[in-house]
Amino acid sequence: MQKEKEQEILKIKKDAEEKVIKETYNSILIAKKTLNSLSLHNNKIENKFKEFVKFNKPKNLINGDFLFLKKFDNIIFLAIFDATGSGVPAAFLRIFGYSQLDKIIAHKNIEANEILFKLKEIIIETFYSQDNDNTEGFDGAICKIDIEKREINYSGAQIPLYQITDNQIEIHKADRISINKNPFVDDNYMFKQKTFSFNENTFFYLTTDGYIDQLREQDILKFSAKNFKKTISKLQNNTTEEQIKIINETHNNWKKDKSQTDDILVVGFKI
Repeated sequence: MQKEKEQEILKIKKDAEEKVIKETYNSILIAKKTLNSLSLHNNKIENKFKEFVKFNKPKNLINGDFLFLKKFDNIIFLAIFDATGSGVPAAFLRIFGYSQLDKIIAHKNIEANEILFKLKEIIIETFYSQDNDNTEGFDGAICKIDIEKREINYSGAQIPLYQITDNQIEIHKADRISINKNPFVDDNYMFKQKTFSFNENTFFYLTTDGYIDQLREQDILKFSAKNFKKTISKLQNNTTEEQIKIINETHNNWKKDKSQTDDILVVGFKI
C-alpha cells in the first residue's frame, strides 16, 4: 500500500512538471510569434534595396538580436541591435527596444546619434532609476540612408559598419560603449556619428557580436572581427542567397561541434 502511494505521488509530480514544461514551451512559442510579427513590415522596406542579405541565427527559440527598418520618403533608417543576455530576458528587452525605436524615429530629420542617445535615456530611466546594479541595455548601430543623395549618416555603440567599394574595405568604427548606464561614462555623453557618401557598387555589412565571438571547438578561440572582415570581403560577386550560405558555412566550419556562443544577426545591403 505504501509503495502504491509513493508511486502515485511520483506520478502526480511528474504530470505537474510535464504540464509546467508544456505551458512554458507554449508561452515561448507565443513570444516567438510576437517577436516575428514586430518585423513583418521590414520585408517591404528590404525590397527597396538593390541587394539585401540577412543571416539570423538565434541561440535559443527566442532571442534579443533584431533588425529595425523605417522609411520616410527618400530616407531609410536601418539598424541592428543586440539586447543584453539571451533567451527570454533578451527577447522581452528586444520587444521593449523595438517599440521605443519606433517612437523615437518619428520623422526623417532625426540624426543617427540622437536616436542612440534617446534610447539610452529611456533605458536608464526605465531600468536604472531604482537599481543601479542592472545590466539591461543594447549594443547597436544606426544607418540613416538618403537614397537620392547616396549618403549615410552612421552612429554605432559597439557595432561598427563595414563598407566595401571595388574590393576595398573600410571600417567605420563605433563607440566602444553600450546603450546603458555606465559608471565610467557621463549619462549625457552623445554618441559619435559620421556622414559619408557611397556609389552604386558599395556594399555595407553590420553584425552583432555573436558571429565574431563564436568559439572554436579545439582551442576555444574566437572567430574574431579580423576573420569576419576576410569573410565579407569575398562575398560581393555572389548572389544574396549564396552570401547567406557562405556566412552560415563559415560559421559552422569554425565552431564544428561546439555549441553556439550567442545569438547571431548579420545584415548586408546595397542601395
